[in-house]
Amino acid sequence: KKLGTVFGGINKAMGGMLGPALAIVAVLMIAKKVAEIFYGGMLETRKEFGLTFAHASKLQSTINATAMEFKMLGVSAEDVKAGAQGIMDNLGGIGQVTRENLQTFARLNGTLGLSGESAGLLAGQMMAVGASSMEAVGSQLESVGALAQANGVAPAQVLEDVAGASEAFANFAKDGGENVFKAAISARKLGISMETVAGTADA
Repeated sequence: KKLGTVFGGINKAMGGMLGPALAIVAVLMIAKKVAEIFYGGMLETRKEFGLTFAHASKLQSTINATAMEFKMLGVSAEDVKAGAQGIMDNLGGIGQVTRENLQTFARLNGTLGLSGESAGLLAGQMMAVGASSMEAVGSQLESVGALAQANGVAPAQVLEDVAGASEAFANFAKDGGENVFKAAISARKLGISMETVAGTADA
C-alpha cells in the first residue's frame, strides 16, 4: 500500500509520464518473452544442424511452436528437435522438415513413446516399401501401436525393435511393412526381439 502511494506520488511529480513508460517496458518484456518462446535455442540449432541463421531461425520457430502444441502429451522442444534430425537424416534433408512432418513425429512421440531417430528410420523404411506419404506412415504406426497395446506389449518397444532391424525390414517387408510389425508384436509377446526373429528366418 505504501509502495503504491510512493509510486503514485512519483508518477504525479513526473506529470503522469511513468504510466506510459511502464506500458512501454511491459510491451518490451512481452515481446522478449514471445521471442524466447519461438526462437529460444536458435543458436544451438544452427550449430547442431549446420544451418544458416535464416534457416535455423525458421526451424527453431517451427520446433518451438510444435512443442507448445504437443506439450500436454509430454513432448518437449528437444523431442521435436530429435524428430527434425530424424527427418533430415532419413527423408531427404532440411526441405522435408515441415510443420506437418514435425507434427506427425511429435504425435508419435507423445502417444507411442517413439523417438525422433527411430521415427525417421521407420518412415524411410516404410516409404521404401509402399507407404505413400508421411501421413500414411503416421496412421500406420498409430495402428501398430494400438495393435501392440491390444496384445499387451509396449508400442515403443515394438517400434524401436523394428527400427533397429533395418536389414530385416528391407528383406522381409511388403505393403508398407505391416507383416514385419505383426511379427515384431508376436516376438515381443514371446519375450524376444525382432533381430532374433530375423536371424531365425535367415537360418
